[in-house]
Amino acid sequence: MNSTWKRWVLENTLKGVSGKELYLTLIKHGFVHEQIVPLLGANLSAQQTQQLANKYRVSVPLPAFLGDDKSDDSHCSNIRTSETVDYETFGDSDFCVYKLTGGFDSDLCEAAVSSIKKGLRPSTITTVSSDKPQQYRTSSTCDFASLEAGLAERLSDKLKSLMGKVHDTSEPIQAQHYDIDQEFKQHTDYFEPGSSEYSKFAGRRGQRSWTCMVYLNTVERGGDTEFLHLKKRFSPKQGDVLVWCNVDKNGIVNPKSLHQAHPVEAGEKYVITQWCRLPATK
Repeated sequence: MNSTWKRWVLENTLKGVSGKELYLTLIKHGFVHEQIVPLLGANLSAQQTQQLANKYRVSVPLPAFLGDDKSDDSHCSNIRTSETVDYETFGDSDFCVYKLTGGFDSDLCEAAVSSIKKGLRPSTITTVSSDKPQQYRTSSTCDFASLEAGLAERLSDKLKSLMGKVHDTSEPIQAQHYDIDQEFKQHTDYFEPGSSEYSKFAGRRGQRSWTCMVYLNTVERGGDTEFLHLKKRFSPKQGDVLVWCNVDKNGIVNPKSLHQAHPVEAGEKYVITQWCRLPATK
């Protein structure tokens, strides 16, 4: 929580605004129980804290391919097998990325590429900055609705088999195409709590939790996805899937999920991405 919001809490506490009212306002703007309670301290009674926790505390579900594994992921870089798929873990207890090698078969990937080519438009970003969108994110995008009906269902079914109940609150699949020199500079996938971006894109739909990204083709050179905290780059290979969580187990956004798509140097790059959401608070 940034200093502006902390100052807002202090100013409104001094004005006599109740702890519960402050709590509910912060929840509405995307902050979570574990952030708010320590900040409000004695302004919430033990009974109020418990009642609010019962209603608003966030539980971040795991994707289906992880099964019932809730262990610490600091053992990274081990290849592990669940009931559905082999996966490899890269990271530490603060943040990790799961790689599912060959998670999608080549026929499905190639069919997706063929369909995506027919519906591309310039990619956009959700935040406004001094950089023009086309300089920050220079790829092209194809929306799920533009894909052929049967293909869209096959892609959705495959993603649901990997993600399980996490998929139930997901956004529509989005496809991206990167030509030579095209990239997506350093960014996070979550919506910043307390911002206009959060109010516009997550206020009614909930915060982004998991990201699932599928490489649809093998890139000749370049186009790596890099996670800055991990100092790890993944080269695009057809059928490989990357999955990561943009929030911690309590639903607090994780800046260590910062990543970027490096420019394609030779060939082209096709990916599909699905962002899953936490349920919106009411």
